[in-house]
Amino acid sequence: MPTNDISGYEKCNGCGLCTLPCPIWQQRHDALLTFAGRARALQGGAKPGEIRDSVDACLLCGSCEPAFAMDIRTVDITLKLRAALNGYSKEELPHGQVNQSSSGRALLVPNAALLENKDLLKHSARLLDIPVAEDNGSDVLEAFETGRRPKAGRAVSFIKTLTGIRKVITADGLLKRYMQAVLPGLEVIGLGEALLRLPGMQTALRPTDLYIIEARSYNMDFNRCMPFYTDISRQTGCAMNLDLQRIAIPTGGYTNTETGNEFTPQNTGQIRWILEGRSFNRIVVESVEDIGLLKNAEVDIPVVHVAELAGEDAP
Repeated sequence: MPTNDISGYEKCNGCGLCTLPCPIWQQRHDALLTFAGRARALQGGAKPGEIRDSVDACLLCGSCEPAFAMDIRTVDITLKLRAALNGYSKEELPHGQVNQSSSGRALLVPNAALLENKDLLKHSARLLDIPVAEDNGSDVLEAFETGRRPKAGRAVSFIKTLTGIRKVITADGLLKRYMQAVLPGLEVIGLGEALLRLPGMQTALRPTDLYIIEARSYNMDFNRCMPFYTDISRQTGCAMNLDLQRIAIPTGGYTNTETGNEFTPQNTGQIRWILEGRSFNRIVVESVEDIGLLKNAEVDIPVVHVAELAGEDAP
């Protein structure tokens, strides 16, 4: 894909505000590895292949998007660059249509980590009172993330499984972005948000808790999610993985090894960034991946999934 088929980066004025919450900047302090660096290079005539390291290193966490005063869809542009590196185009994505007369059926779409934790998956579905998708589209989403073509007909067959569905609750924040691209009009919200909206869930949070939001889902839907989570933090007193701009700092637990390189931010560095200067007695996470990530970081306090706040055994 020629660079002139990729648009949006030209609106970047180089202010650098988007670098502040960027995990790559936090760990590497190399401007070229940030979105601002990619935009500047593209404005100067660089081709996608010349900034491959920067494109591949991105976590797609979306932390730079809310920081932009220019309303630039930074993650979409990075995804287009990945597609360009693979000779693919976002315009080739299949498109479906949401049945506006649907009765509002909802579906829980788990990611691989939630699928592996069968008890937590069953518990989450029971709390939400919705069925679990038989096809979670993980291969389609991986192709979308890496900028590669899915197997022939696979994306279309996945979209067909959502026929009659008006609302999707997803454990993978990147699925929000994919659904926005191929099924505009479908309501998609993150699993953590959906659980927190259930009666009594917010009251289970304590002032001594650290609540770790799934960054991809939150940052993509910043204008809607930010007031919701900010209100919860104020009402319960719990801390969250939000910076001074109220942007969610990613843990990086969803890092895709297919696209990562030596410049990709390290999970341990992300965890240190989130935990630094904080004091708490329990960590509540939205992403199942973060449970193992925090244990590997040798965090010696209880770590629970938000769904477990409704259980009797939550620490």
